[in-house]
Amino acid sequence: MQAQAAARSCRRPWLCFLSGSLLLVILVAGGGPVLSAIKVSTADAPPRRRAAAEYKLIHHSTSAAATRPPPPPTPTLAPSNRTLADRRAVDGRGAADPGGARRVEERSPWVQAMIEAGFSRAQAEVALQAVGAKGAADVARAIEWSLKKDAERNKLEAAVPREIHTFDKMDFDGYALMWGDKHRTRTLEECGTRCLSWKPQPPAYYACNIFVFCPMAKCFAPAALPPGSMTGQCWLKHQEDPNNPQVNMKGDYSAAYIKRHAGAPASVQWQAGVVVRNGSSVDTSTWSSRANW
Repeated sequence: MQAQAAARSCRRPWLCFLSGSLLLVILVAGGGPVLSAIKVSTADAPPRRRAAAEYKLIHHSTSAAATRPPPPPTPTLAPSNRTLADRRAVDGRGAADPGGARRVEERSPWVQAMIEAGFSRAQAEVALQAVGAKGAADVARAIEWSLKKDAERNKLEAAVPREIHTFDKMDFDGYALMWGDKHRTRTLEECGTRCLSWKPQPPAYYACNIFVFCPMAKCFAPAALPPGSMTGQCWLKHQEDPNNPQVNMKGDYSAAYIKRHAGAPASVQWQAGVVVRNGSSVDTSTWSSRANW
């Protein structure tokens, strides 16, 4: 069948034979140059173009990296000193004593103002954000917000059975319920009893859970204190977590601290204590927002 088909496709067999013979002669005679030209042409031909799908993932990735918008900036309380403030080794449990290091300013003077009022840095930032603070006048609103936000919880703290823990060479931070220059006791233990028996008052209804006592005529502090004798000063304060009180100063001062603060003694002269739920433990390894002063 195949032979018959071939015969039909070439009706003059002798002509097909002559054409085929002539082509064979040409290839044999000029085979070197002709075949070489064919090979060169093949070698010089451009490589097969890859399908578009083979580039898709690469282009998509590159395009995404080039066109992805930058992340939104982190909201800050202007004016800001965030970079330096974030480097300060305070407010972290177990952090090294920051007292000998150069003081670093707060991220904002509004945060500084709330710390001076007795709030922690974290409390200050939350409150200022909550009231949408835009100027120094909003600090008072932020303080009012802080005092009122946990009033019901504060009432419950004072109602549970609590006990007193005291510490030598210690100064705790906190919101002052009673200033020491207007409130004095004979001993540290008496100061602790006054704290335990404190009656919460509006608007915050803070329970007294921190107390600080000065047993001598002058107790050193880096911040300005009222003039006159300090003997018997009993400061009544409040902190959010008295089981992990934030510490201003404790133990012996480092050489670096004494170098920074002319007139600082060898050790902390204050005594302090906490009032906590019966049977609970107290950890004094967290530095306060004032520890770098």
